[in-house]
Formats: sequence, C-alpha cells, structure tokens
Amino acid sequence: MGHNPVMTVFVIVAAIALLIQAAILVALFLVVRRVLGEVMDLARRYGEISVQTGQLVAEILTASREPVKSIVINFAEISRIVRDRAAALDLTLAAVLERTKFQAERADQMITSALEKIDSTMNTIQRGVLSPLHEVSAVFKGVEAGFDFLFGRRASRTQTETSPDEEMFI
Repeated sequence: MGHNPVMTVFVIVAAIALLIQAAILVALFLVVRRVLGEVMDLARRYGEISVQTGQLVAEILTASREPVKSIVINFAEISRIVRDRAAALDLTLAAVLERTKFQAERADQMITSALEKIDSTMNTIQRGVLSPLHEVSAVFKGVEAGFDFLFGRRASRTQTETSPDEEMFI
C-alpha cells in the first residue's frame, strides 16, 4: 500500500487536533485544580470564621442569659402590678359610677319634689288669692251694673267694644 498524501495530511491534522485537545485538557485540569484550591481555602477560612462566630454568639448568649432573665422577671412583675392597678381602678370607677347614679337619682327626686311644691304653691296662691280677687272683681262689676241700672245709665256698647264671640271671627 502506498502512501496517499491526503491521508498523510489528514493524519497530521488529526494528530495536531489531538495535541491541541490534550493541551486544552491539561489547561482545564490546572485551572480546576487552582480553583479547587481556592475553594478549599475559602471553605477553611469560612469554617474558621463560622467557628469564631459560633463561639462569639455562645458567649453573648451566656452573658445575656441573666440580664434577659431579669428583664423577663421585671416584665412579669410590671404586668402583674398593672393588672392589679387596673382591677383597683375598675373597682374605684364602678363605685364612683354607682355614687354618681345615686346622686343623679337624688337630684332628680329633689327637682321633681321642688317642681311639685312650686306647682302646689301656685295652685294654692291661685285658689287663695286670685279666686277671691275674681270674686271681689265680680262683686264690683255687679255693684257697678246695679248703679248703672238704678241711675238709668245703660251701658251702651261702642263700636270698638266687641263681644267675646265676635273676637273669634276675623
């Protein structure tokens, strides 16, 4: 078999392509190894930082346990005091409201009694003073009418005088 020049060129091109692929694979290997080293370094540093942070958080929690406990106890005590004071205030307000209602009822009774007494007094005055005055006035009018009749002076109605029935019509 003879050497075909095309075949030789093809084999040379394929060999060069394989060498380029091998070089690329070696370069990828080196880059991956370097990145892996950096990732491992970051992981180690992150681990150290997380351990330090965990220790710091543990110290803070340990140090703040007693103050937080004290705060919770104080808050519970304040809540109890406020609840007790609110209950006392509720009782006081209920007593004040009850007294206010009693005083309002008492004032209403006093006003009602005073108004009844005023009404009764007005009725007594009307019966005791005004009724006799009306009677005296009626007597005087009767005497006047009698004198007018005796002396012949008849009361003639003037045009301006109207009877009560006439006043009702317009």
